[in-house]
Amino acid sequence: MQHQHCVLENPSNLCYLNSMIQALLHLFGQVRPPDKAGFGCLRPMLNALTKCVKPQQLSRRKDCMQLLQGWRDLHQQHDAAELLQHLTKDGVPRILLGSWESRVSGVSEREPATVRAWNTAVPLIPLPCTGQTTTQLALNSWSVQPGPRNEEYVTALADVPVILSIQLLRFQEKGGRIKKVRSPVTVNPVIRVPFFKDGNTQQLSTSEYRLISGVVHTGDTPHTGHYRCFCLKPQSSSSSEVETIAEAFDKGAATSALQMVDDGRTPFNATARDVQHINRNWYILFFSRQ
Repeated sequence: MQHQHCVLENPSNLCYLNSMIQALLHLFGQVRPPDKAGFGCLRPMLNALTKCVKPQQLSRRKDCMQLLQGWRDLHQQHDAAELLQHLTKDGVPRILLGSWESRVSGVSEREPATVRAWNTAVPLIPLPCTGQTTTQLALNSWSVQPGPRNEEYVTALADVPVILSIQLLRFQEKGGRIKKVRSPVTVNPVIRVPFFKDGNTQQLSTSEYRLISGVVHTGDTPHTGHYRCFCLKPQSSSSSEVETIAEAFDKGAATSALQMVDDGRTPFNATARDVQHINRNWYILFFSRQ
């Protein structure tokens, strides 16, 4: 597996685009060659970017602009999560494809569980920002949140994706204004995600995922501020390295296993300040199933 990166320039308000493409590019470099086809319509652009030697402006690339057809006001700041949805508007790439459901148990044991809510779009899992202190705890809370009539919902993956995308709902509308929740949510480099054992019950098992890349946001609203990408080096998948990364996130310490990717720069090792900033401001995470 290769550490893929390409310097992306930002002529005007393109950090939302650059950061998302960098996160996807790092994912592309981490999967096995046979799995690269799973990136679907994104594959030609990502494959071409891995071969670039000189800095690139995505707004001048035909392959990128084809993916952005119908996207308005390119050089105006946008929500990176909305961009990901647009990039996959013609169908979620197979490698990102999955689904979750919220199920309520039947009246009797013989009755199948009833599906009350579901999602197949990406980012796949929307995590409420409700005071949970780690990614895993936020996932646990998401899985057992009650329904609108206080029904005992169980929420879990119904179709398990190869690459899991998670969005932290930091932006909340109150009184017609967007407010950002800045509570730290410590990133767990390894998470266990519940999935339903079959299509009719609430019985669960779990699948292990490891962090590959993510997008961090600085600012007050998703349409302002600045977006950056962060990613783990390929060799950081060993058990000892994962423990080191987990400790760095937990303590807010510098680590050479984690890199920051910003506009116009080659990747650089995360400082303690960078790691602390990620915990306070991460917005989207991408994990690979183990």
